[in-house]
Amino acid sequence: MLETRTESDEVGAGPAFAGRRTTPFAAGDAAWTAWHYGSQTSGTCVVMGHGLGAIKEVGLDRFARRFASAGHDVVAFDHRGFGESPGAPRQVVDEARGRLGLAPHTIAITGEPGELALLTAPDAAGGLVILNPDGHPWPTEVNARFALRAGFHRPGRHAEHIACPVLVVCDDDTAAPPTPAADAARRAPRGELLRLPGGHYTVYEGAGFDRAIAAQIAFLARHACSPPPADGARGESA
Repeated sequence: MLETRTESDEVGAGPAFAGRRTTPFAAGDAAWTAWHYGSQTSGTCVVMGHGLGAIKEVGLDRFARRFASAGHDVVAFDHRGFGESPGAPRQVVDEARGRLGLAPHTIAITGEPGELALLTAPDAAGGLVILNPDGHPWPTEVNARFALRAGFHRPGRHAEHIACPVLVVCDDDTAAPPTPAADAARRAPRGELLRLPGGHYTVYEGAGFDRAIAAQIAFLARHACSPPPADGARGESA
């Protein structure tokens, strides 16, 4: 039997935040779990999944608590094959070898310049410590095949077809170049761009986090549960 577990609130979370629950849900033929932060005040829900190779325990909780404190429900989950989610093989972005019953070849997510890793830019090397200051157990590697596909992945080419509001946060990022992201924000009919000085992990700590989360909460306040504007309003801030 699947159970829902509740964790006590942290000091500093707003009055609307009622704690974090580990909640089961079904998807396909498997049982999954997610973190649910309940506020039940705005009628909106923020769904959070991490970036490349990461799990919800590294970096998402701080954002989720601030969203919940602002009155939004939040659901944070791990992608299939990662963290607490089902699926095998584990830590695999491309499952081609897994479907053949073969173990994946893996590569480190980050490394120093000159090392063999997916991200070796100067502002990427210290990212694991920023994401995971408490040392939560986490396999910091993904299958090597993904590196062959990443260079050809260009979702921004379809930005003009995005009908919903979209907020893009970028600047001074040597791991994920900001120019394509900024171009995508400008081409999206309801795109908004926030230029945030700093590196790839700036949004996870200090003043960078404060500014990024404030912009996201303001974005939700403007757009969540509101009808689309007739003139396709957009914005940019520095």
